[in-house]
Amino acid sequence: MRTKIRRTAIIPLVTVLLFYLAYPANVLLSGTNEEVRGLRGAVAARHYLVADVGMEILKKGGNATDAGVAMVLAASVVEFVAFGFGGEVPTLIYSPAEKRVVAINGNMRAPRAATIEWFKKHGYQLIPGDGFTPAGVCAVLAAMVLALDRYGTLSFAQVTEGAIRLAEGFPVYELWRSSALRNEKRFREEWPSSARLFLPGGRVPEIGEVTRNPELADTFRRLVEAEQKALKEGKDRHGALQAVHDFFYKGPIAKQIVQFVKEFKVKDREGGYNHGLLSWTTSMITKPE
Repeated sequence: MRTKIRRTAIIPLVTVLLFYLAYPANVLLSGTNEEVRGLRGAVAARHYLVADVGMEILKKGGNATDAGVAMVLAASVVEFVAFGFGGEVPTLIYSPAEKRVVAINGNMRAPRAATIEWFKKHGYQLIPGDGFTPAGVCAVLAAMVLALDRYGTLSFAQVTEGAIRLAEGFPVYELWRSSALRNEKRFREEWPSSARLFLPGGRVPEIGEVTRNPELADTFRRLVEAEQKALKEGKDRHGALQAVHDFFYKGPIAKQIVQFVKEFKVKDREGGYNHGLLSWTTSMITKPE
């Protein structure tokens, strides 16, 4: 009886395999997975929560640039594995009005002190890929403010709503957790501030648990307040967005960043153990073009 059951089970299995070999993928998928279609717009993102933020903006009447900026800010919260608010974001935008693609150079600028001579003096053969010494002036906010100013329609407050909501809490997902586990040792031994964020309660959260980034949420809120203050003072949209930029790069946030990298040393993969090279002035950044 056992042999008969096994032989009988082979027949439908072979039939299924032959069926899959005989028909193209688009026929097989018909009726199970449909292509996404719409009338007013579409967004694409690596993480579904980021895409959700972009779609919200479109539904509120924002244009593609508004949605793109909102998604970049949201991704800086959710996708720490590959992207962060303190990094860089080279950006391409198609302008229907100008009928051309424009590029925003959202790359960070190296600190003035980060010279070849400095690295040679401190025994480096290569500029390290981690640590504080290669860290430059983060360009994400400058690039997004410029994009919003020239090609967007909404306020900074409107495009930041989704990022603030996510920073207040979102479910841990597989890639987030595996990356946190991979860096857990360095969190514990080298990066105490990161440990507080990624190891709440002294452990890596399980998949589905809620992770929060209240300090980043607070940073976004402070930038929104800078915009709102400028509007109350009678500045137009451009002036208000410039106030957001200046609050970050010329105000208290810049001072906090520089103070942190000056007070705290970290190791890097080239064997160094150094403070950061950033310094603060009231004109520490040149706007991306």
